[in-house]
Amino acid sequence: MSPTMIALLCILAFVSVAALYVWLVYVPYMLDGDLDDEIDYTRFYEKPDLKGDGTTASPYLIETAGDLAELAGKVNQGSSYSNNYFVLMNDIDMTAYLSEGGKGYNDGAGWEMIGSFNKRSYFSGIFDGNGYTISGLTINRPDDDAGLFGYTYGADIYRFNVEAESIIAGNNAGALIGRAVVSQILDCSATVKQIFTTNNEYANGRGILIGYSSGSSVENSSAYGSLSLITDNFTSIGGIVGDMDYGGITNCFSSIELTAEAVGGTINAGGITGYMRGGSVTNCRSEGSITVSGDNTRAGGVAGCIEEVATIEKSSSSCDVAGDGSIGGFVGLSFGNISRSYAEGNVTGKSYTDNGKFVGVQEEGRIENCFSTGNITGGYFEGFAKFQSENGIIINCYAVSENISVRFVAYQNGTVENCYFSAELQNPETFINWDFMNVWYITEGGYPRLR
Repeated sequence: MSPTMIALLCILAFVSVAALYVWLVYVPYMLDGDLDDEIDYTRFYEKPDLKGDGTTASPYLIETAGDLAELAGKVNQGSSYSNNYFVLMNDIDMTAYLSEGGKGYNDGAGWEMIGSFNKRSYFSGIFDGNGYTISGLTINRPDDDAGLFGYTYGADIYRFNVEAESIIAGNNAGALIGRAVVSQILDCSATVKQIFTTNNEYANGRGILIGYSSGSSVENSSAYGSLSLITDNFTSIGGIVGDMDYGGITNCFSSIELTAEAVGGTINAGGITGYMRGGSVTNCRSEGSITVSGDNTRAGGVAGCIEEVATIEKSSSSCDVAGDGSIGGFVGLSFGNISRSYAEGNVTGKSYTDNGKFVGVQEEGRIENCFSTGNITGGYFEGFAKFQSENGIIINCYAVSENISVRFVAYQNGTVENCYFSAELQNPETFINWDFMNVWYITEGGYPRLR
């Protein structure tokens, strides 16, 4: 082999190793912010002081709150534990642990999260909750993303419940995870009594389960809680995920009581997710109530606002939704696509707001095979949607109302086809080109329902 060829191979090997190092170490942080010099990223792994060795045959065992704290300490020092297995062995009450020895919840700071966005340390392992519950969680970290897990990247987290008393965070907050990036969450649930974020300079997400999700999947999970807030920045709040940046939410349920006020800021509030930049919500359901006030507010039983590349299908809501901005029984402001979904909750607005039984405003996208049975009060319009732009499409949808003289869409500029809003809804012959074999069914004297 010639000297030139050997030199080229050496250069190629060096470049490959360098590229791998950059991918493993720097890319996660380029997605979310500047690098932090406090962490030595050349150390990826340090064995925790836990039973087991982190393999599938002998996973690390989490038996006490002290074991959880051991994991948090190692992760926050730079060990991500990629491909390492952790198993929760019993219920853990965090209250007793954090109060012992006069620590007073770590001098008022509460739980030190597993992973810190500020320190650019994250958890990448596999955490099996084994069906157990972690309760009594209290966090007071006003300069960081906060949750039981503060920051996950490429993690698998499943099969356990988190019960949080209070969470105070800088930007993103959720009982389970503050910030979840390309992670998988399966069969988890969360309850929380209070979530508060302090950073008014940046957008933030508040979710009962997850605060901010980027490219992550959440499946077969649930959220329960009552939240109230006043904000003057861009805030997205939801039951499962507050702020959703692609990824997916599937087979999830939330029961949420939310009250939010925008004071010069913007609020996106939804029973499942507040704001969807992309990704999908599939086969999810929400219940409870959502009330928002302020001019720049969007609220819906499932989502507050969904962007162009976002999709929602086979989902429903019985949330009662009230507010001042773009308010819908299902979605407040929609640029995306919605199909085979319905809203059963009531909508309460004012004469000047954009209130719709199903969607407040449809700017773009397609809404197909959907319906709403709730009522609208406090406004002068009672239709399926208040406003539709020229790029909006609504097909094969209906809304139930005693007022048959009201238009299906108050200000229609786009396409509306085979949609109904009258007393004839109980007659299947009314519905032209509707698929009653595969999509819809109807019983005698009843309204069409989705299969």
